[in-house]
Amino acid sequence: MNDQSWVADGLIDVWATTLADSNLLDRLREGTKLTLLGTTADNFIEVKLADGRYGYLADAPSMLKRLGGKAISIGFNPQTCAFSGEIGAEFVKIGTELRAQWQALEAKEFASESARQKAYAAVEGKSKYMRLRRSFEGLSLTGLAQHYESQSLYFDDSPAKVMDVFRAQGFDIGRDGLFTGTELYAGIAATRGEGAAYGKTELGCGV
Repeated sequence: MNDQSWVADGLIDVWATTLADSNLLDRLREGTKLTLLGTTADNFIEVKLADGRYGYLADAPSMLKRLGGKAISIGFNPQTCAFSGEIGAEFVKIGTELRAQWQALEAKEFASESARQKAYAAVEGKSKYMRLRRSFEGLSLTGLAQHYESQSLYFDDSPAKVMDVFRAQGFDIGRDGLFTGTELYAGIAATRGEGAAYGKTELGCGV
C-alpha cells in the first residue's frame, strides 16, 4: 500500500500477528496516525505504528472501505442532479452561502455603476469548493463543488474505479462515463482545471 498514511476513524485493534490466537498489540484511539504497508493473503493489513512497531489490522476488505475517512452514503438522481443525505445537506449550505453573498452585494452601496459591475463580475459564475475526507464503498470522497449551473463530487480514485462502484450501485453508465437516459449532463471523468486540486475523478451533473 506504498506506506500510505491513515488517521484512525475510531478505536482500532492492532494485532501482533495474523494468527487466530494472536496477542493484542495495541488499541488505537480515533485520530491516531499509522502507516499502511500492505494486505496479506489471509485478509489483514500490515501497519507500522508511530513508535516503530509493526502489527496487523483484521478484516482488510472492511478496513479498505474506511481509508478515505468515515463512511458516507451518496444518494444521487442523475435525472435531476439532486443529491440527498449528508451530501445534499452540504450543497444546501453552499447554496445558502452563495445567496447571502449575492444579497450582500445587492444591498451594498457602490461609488459608481462600474464599481458595482466589477464587484458582481468578481463572484459571478465562480465555483464554490469544499474539501472532504470520507469513504464511499471503497472510494475516497475528497471534495465537492457548486458551479454556476452544475454540481460535482471529487474522488481520489481513477475514473474506471469510480464508474465500477456506481455501476454496482445500480446506475447505468456507458463506457464514456455518461449516465444513460438523462436530459441533463451527468457523467464521471478525470478531473481537469481547478477541480484537479480536489481529486483525480469528478462526478459532475448539471447543464
